[in-house]
Amino acid sequence: MAGMIGAGLLSGHVLPVFGSVAREEQVRADGAAPERGAPVRAADLAAHSLLGMATALEVAHGGAMLCGGMAPCQEVTGLAGMVHEAWHFPGMILSVPGGDLPGGGAPGSAPHGTDTAPALNAVATGVDMEQVSPDRPDVLGEMLRKAVRDGDVKPAQVQAMVTHILASFYMAGSLDHPPPFAAARTGVQPPPVDTLVGDVEAEGAVLLQNENHVLPFDPALGPVLVLVHPAMRGPADLLAEGLRHAGLNVTVVTAPEGAGATGTLPPACAQAARTLVLSASDDDNRMITTLAELGGHVAVVLTADDPDRQMPWLDAVDSVVQGWAWRDEYAQALSALLSGQQDFSGHLPVTLTGGLYPPGMVDANYRAFERAHVVPLFPFGYGLSARGRLVLSELHVAREGNHLNASFTLSNPGTAALRAVPQLYVETPPDLPGNPRRLAAWRSVMVAPGHPVRLSVPIGLRLVGQWNATGGNWAVAAGDYTLSLGFSSVMLVRHATLHLPALHVPATLENQPAPVVTAE
Repeated sequence: MAGMIGAGLLSGHVLPVFGSVAREEQVRADGAAPERGAPVRAADLAAHSLLGMATALEVAHGGAMLCGGMAPCQEVTGLAGMVHEAWHFPGMILSVPGGDLPGGGAPGSAPHGTDTAPALNAVATGVDMEQVSPDRPDVLGEMLRKAVRDGDVKPAQVQAMVTHILASFYMAGSLDHPPPFAAARTGVQPPPVDTLVGDVEAEGAVLLQNENHVLPFDPALGPVLVLVHPAMRGPADLLAEGLRHAGLNVTVVTAPEGAGATGTLPPACAQAARTLVLSASDDDNRMITTLAELGGHVAVVLTADDPDRQMPWLDAVDSVVQGWAWRDEYAQALSALLSGQQDFSGHLPVTLTGGLYPPGMVDANYRAFERAHVVPLFPFGYGLSARGRLVLSELHVAREGNHLNASFTLSNPGTAALRAVPQLYVETPPDLPGNPRRLAAWRSVMVAPGHPVRLSVPIGLRLVGQWNATGGNWAVAAGDYTLSLGFSSVMLVRHATLHLPALHVPATLENQPAPVVTAE
C-alpha cells in the first residue's frame, strides 16, 4: 500500500520517504518488547520491517528510506550493506531528527560540542541525510564537518552520501521538475481545491456490518435522527446537510455529557425509527446500548482510529461503519456513502480487536491472531458492500522465474457494479519454520454485473523465503506452498497448492510485473 502511495507521489515529482514504525519482529515469545535501543542486525529485520520497505521501494519504482522507526539507526548493524549492496538500491537512507543521538535525541538534549561520535555512528550505519528539526541537535551538520576536517570521515564517503541523496531526487524527477509550491506560498493565485481528503474517506470508509440493509438510508422510509456529542456538532451539521441534499429528512440532536442510562437520552431518540450515531470512543458504549434497546434501527459511525475499540453493542445495532479520524472535509464523502450515492468499497488495513488480544501477545496484527488461532472481532482486509456481493473462482497458481503468478475469476451476480479487493495469502509448508499465513498480493478492480473478470497477479517469492545473510539473497526451501484467495485474512474461499524446488531469489529490487486484467 505504501508503495502505491509512493508511486502516486513520484508521478507528481514528489519524493516519497518510506519508514517503519513496526517492531513486531522484536517481540519475544512471552509478549514483552525489548528496549527500543537494543542492538539489532539488519539481517534480523530482513523478513519484517526491511522487507516491507524493500517492497514499497520496488512497487513505487523509487523513493528514499527512513531508519529510526524500527530502531535507532546506529543500533541497526549492516543496514547500508543490506540496502545498497544486497538490494542495489541507489537512493538515500535518512534518519529521523536526532535519531542517531543517545536516547533518540529528545527535545532539549544538550549540544554535543566537539563530540563527533554521533556523526561517525551515523555515517558508519549508512545514513546519508538527517531530517532536521529546530529543537533537536544537528548530527550531520557541524559534527560531520568537524569529522571531515579531522580526517575521521573521508571525502569519498561524503561523495557517496551525496550520490545517494541525488539519486533519490533524480528518481523522483524533483530536480528537473520541482513541484510548484512557490505559487501557493506567494498568494498570487489561490491553490486549487484539494479533493484528495474526501476521496480517501469515500474509498477508505469500511462497512463492517449492515443487518436489515439499513444502509444506505432510503428517503422513503422516513426521517433519520443524527445523535452526537457537543464536540461533534459542527461536523454532524455538515453531514446532515449532505444527507438532505440526497433527499433525506434529517434532524441533529446533541446528547448531554454522560448520557447512557435510561432517561438520559434526548426525548427525540424514543420516537426515532432510524438513528445515526457518530461515536469517537468507548465512552459512548453505554449510550449506544441504551439507544439500541429503544427498538429503532441504529447505525454507528466510528470516528476514531482505534483498532481496540470495544463494541459490546454490536449484536444490538444494525449497521457499523469505520469512518476513521473525523474531519469536516469528510462530511460530503460520508453523506454520499450513507445515502447510497456511492457504495462502500473500503477494506480494513488493520485488525479490529475489540480490545481482546491473543494470549501472551502485545501486537494485534493479523499474523498474531493467525498464529494464536484466534478470530478477531473484524479481521484485516475485511469490508462489505451495501449493493451486493462478489464471487471468486478458478484459482490457478504457476511459477514464472522468481515470481508466482496467481490467476482467478471475479463474478458479480448482482445488478450494480461493485469494487472488489481480492486478497491472496501464502503459507509455507507446515514442516518448515517461518511466518504464519501472510498477505502476498491484493488488487482493487471494478466488476460489472454479468461480466466476469479474469485477474492475473504476480507474487514475489521472497515472501516465502528466509534471508540468507551469507549469500545476500532469499533462500526458498523445497516444499508445498499454499495460496489462499478471499476478501479478508480469515474469509478465504479458494485455495491452491504449488510445489517449489529449493531456490535462491536475488535481493536486488526490481520493477514488479504489472497485474493483468481481462474480461471474459
